[in-house]
Order: sequence, then structure tokens, then C-alpha cells
Amino acid sequence: MKTAALNRRHFLKNTGSLVAGLALSSTLPTRADAQQRDPGRGTSSAEPIRLGSNENNYGPSPLAIMAVMQNTKRMLRYPHTECDRLLTAIAAKEGVTKENLFLGTGSADVLEGLADWIGAKKGEVVTSAFTFNFFATAAKRRGATLIEVPLTADLFNDIDTMAAKITPATTCVYLVNPNNPTGTLLPAAKLRATVIEMARKCPVVVDEAYLEYADDFTGSTLVGLVKEGHNVIVTRTFSKIYALAGERLGYGVMPAAVAKEAFGAYPLQNGFRANMLGVLAATASLGDTGFVEETRVKLKTERDKFCALLGKLGRKFAPPQGNFVFFHVGMPAKDFSQKMRAENIVINAGYPQMPDWARLTIGTPEEMVVASAAVEKILTA
Repeated sequence: MKTAALNRRHFLKNTGSLVAGLALSSTLPTRADAQQRDPGRGTSSAEPIRLGSNENNYGPSPLAIMAVMQNTKRMLRYPHTECDRLLTAIAAKEGVTKENLFLGTGSADVLEGLADWIGAKKGEVVTSAFTFNFFATAAKRRGATLIEVPLTADLFNDIDTMAAKITPATTCVYLVNPNNPTGTLLPAAKLRATVIEMARKCPVVVDEAYLEYADDFTGSTLVGLVKEGHNVIVTRTFSKIYALAGERLGYGVMPAAVAKEAFGAYPLQNGFRANMLGVLAATASLGDTGFVEETRVKLKTERDKFCALLGKLGRKFAPPQGNFVFFHVGMPAKDFSQKMRAENIVINAGYPQMPDWARLTIGTPEEMVVASAAVEKILTA
């Protein structure tokens, strides 16, 4: 008990000093300050470098950190008004109305709600056989039949075959772009034209969780199809480039009629669903106009370096457009993961369909120096 008391006093002393420092400062904290304050970063021999869950190790916007630190006393309140402000900000960003939006505890919450709606129709869901399968498996549990399409030889979603699989029994097509775990991004013009054709026959759900990391976000997003009246649903998250995974916030952009049908009867909406500090952090993040692009550029720099290393080592990798790289390790991926863990680095190697491939999240420059050295050491042993 004495140790616990000391730990609490130490925590309160440190956070009290931080709050005081923020209150006295006339400027926002820097992103370097924010990173130094993150206790989850792998910066010591005792703490592993976490490159397995596609979190943004660069950390949140300083404006998000400031919003959280200045509003801790508001945690006792339901964020009804704050959710409305966030939805207003999201609607302005996406060029839609609030009636086109549903706010969830992460985009997975939105996907699960959509899966409830689609699964209840007891029809077929066309999807990739190798993708982030949360939506598809949830729809299957509700009664849907999955029609799974293999990736192309170069590890892209095969949208031509997916389109050809649509029948009168199809109730939805689900597509992740960039795909996870491969990180591949479909050509924008081809994707847009194919999705428009698909959406004439059934709803198309497009998960764009990683799209802000892509080289051409504006040209690749399909939110514009919602505005044009197509039967398309786009999901987004604050967990990835906005680095708010711990706050659990995401949203869907969809036709107003779909939002009403799929989510209108939900007993818990917005202020009873989201958390106060997460909502405030997300709203502040949207107000930091330079944050996303600065983060994307920094991430791309490290991603390109890592891909260059894989090229030097003669390793195949999927062309990445997310904050991760999927690559061939030439051994059982579980063994490779254990060797990386011995170097104090956590990666993801849980892909039975491709058992000798692994996925590594791109971290900070300091983390990537260590991770790249470990990869080279293991793959050249």
C-alpha cells in the first residue's frame, strides 16, 4: 500500500506540474513535448517498441493534448453539446450534413452497427478474402453469407471480381482501402467507377481508416460519392493518423436514409456513446489544419526508408499506402515475430493465409532505426 500511495503522489505531482506549465505557457506544447509525455512509447530497454497495432507513434496534435489537459474536470459530464460540435466539425470537413453521419466508439463500432443492419437481411456480403474482416465476420454472425474474393497476385483487392460476384442475393460489398494488412491502395479512377456501378445494385461500405496516410487522399476518398447520392458508406477513425486510439472515436459518412435505417433505433446516441475527453480531443485535432499533412510526410519518409531496406535485402513487400508495411520474411512469421520480440520490438505476424509474411507499423525515426537494424540482423542471419 505504501508503494501505491507513493506512485499516486508521484503521478499527481508530475501531472500537476504539467497542467501548471500549460496554464502558464502562452503557446501550445510542441509535438516533441507531446511525444516525451507519452508513457507508452518504447524508448527504454524495459518498454518494447510497439509496432504491431498500427497506432500513430508520433502522437496526437498538441491541440488535442491541450484540450484534454484543460478539461479533465469535465469528465463527470455527458458530452451531448460537445458531440454536436464535433459532428458539426466533421460535417464541415466532409462536406455533408450531420444527418449523413453516425459517431461511434471507434470506426469498428460503426462497422458493427452496419453489420447488424446488413446481417439482418440474411443475404450475401461480397468482400476480400484477406482484409480487416471485422465487418464481414460481424455480418456473418448476424446471418449473412460471405462471398470472399482472393487478392490479386500483387496483393490488391480484386474489385473486378468482387463486382462480378454481385447477384440479386447480395446485400452489401465491403472494401478496405488502403487494404489492411497489405496496405495497397486501388487506383482512384478505377475504384470510383467500379464502386459507382456496384452501388447501383447494393450498398458499398468502404473502410478508409488508413487513407489519410496515402499519397493522394483527396483523389482517393469516396466521400464525394455520398454527396452525389450514391449508395455508398465511408467509415473513418480518429485512431490512426490522429493518434487517438485510446479515446475510441470514429464515424461513418452515409446517405441520410441509411443513417436513419441502420442507426436511428440505437438506444444510445452520441453523448451517451462517446467520451468527453475523446470528443474534445477529436474536435481540437480537426482544428489543427497542418497536423495531418505534417504527420503524413514524416511517416512517409520513414516508410520509404524501410521499403528501401527491404529492397536492399531482396525482400518482397506490398506497395504501402498506410502507416505499415507488409513484407515477406522467408521463415514462419511467428518465428520472425519472436526474434523481433527478443530485440524488444512488437510486430504483427498473425496471418495464417500468408504464414511467412509479417506487418510492421512505421514508428518514429528513433524507433525505426532500432527496428530496421533488428530486421536486417534477423533477415541476414
